Amino acid sequence: ETQKQTSFLDTLDKKKLLPILLLGSLLLGASGMLCLQRSLVGKILTATYARAFALGATIWYVATLGLMAFVAFSDPGQVDEDMCKGSEHPKRSHKSWQYDRPLRRFDHYCRWVGNGIALWNHREFIAMLICFVAIALVGSVVDAILAYERAMVQDC
Repeated sequence: ETQKQTSFLDTLDKKKLLPILLLGSLLLGASGMLCLQRSLVGKILTATYARAFALGATIWYVATLGLMAFVAFSDPGQVDEDMCKGSEHPKRSHKSWQYDRPLRRFDHYCRWVGNGIALWNHREFIAMLICFVAIALVGSVVDAILAYERAMVQDC
């Protein structure tokens, strides 16, 4: 009999891979923003603005990380056990493969955080998405300004 060769990717738990990638990209972006972009902003503007930029970016990244942790590790809103004893569960609740009881106002399962999105974590999920979009927009604007400044310096 021939044994099938298993690769490293075959041994990974793919359900845990996306949250790790999201966390890694968030931390990599924060380090890039706080190390590279901060110093370049300080060269263009003043040190005070660079410190304010770094403080704002740090607060924004920590808030995003906190929201991500809350969404990933909190109970999304399971129906109480006494409500589950009957054959019917409450309206707008659905069964998720992750939990024994149905979830209230179940929206979807998010692979990126590895948890269901329902009544008790939906608001934080939306806030986390807004934070990610804001980080992407601010990073893009700062990169565009820095690229423009560099092009202007090279032209002189």
